[in-house]
Amino acid sequence: MTHVVRNISFSILMQDEETAKVIKSGDELAFEKILYEKWGVEIGEPWQVLSCHHRPLEQSPETFNGPMVIGVERLDQEYISSGNASFEAQVAARNDISLMMDIKRIGRQGSSEKAFSSRDGAKRAIKQEMC
Repeated sequence: MTHVVRNISFSILMQDEETAKVIKSGDELAFEKILYEKWGVEIGEPWQVLSCHHRPLEQSPETFNGPMVIGVERLDQEYISSGNASFEAQVAARNDISLMMDIKRIGRQGSSEKAFSSRDGAKRAIKQEMC
């Protein structure tokens, strides 16, 4: 089975009133329950809280030095259909090897945006775009 990494910053978790209350209570079972039900962490797989310097959201320019949950994203149908699952989890849940291989292959293909990294990169990108 494919695993999808699920990292959630405490700076995000603490913005949710219900989750912040559970964290402040120190109740580990309630914390696991909310991670599973609300945040999509598969608590049946190993997970941990690690304090480190990180970017809380993929698109956020700000960084945060503090704890984050590191685990595996749920792939069960209930979570996938909830609308909260990541694209990677949706693909992994389909268990379609050819789709995963195609996405991986597409991600490795060159593009014209690599033309600005080096002269050789520019030549390769131009050749690929012309084909």
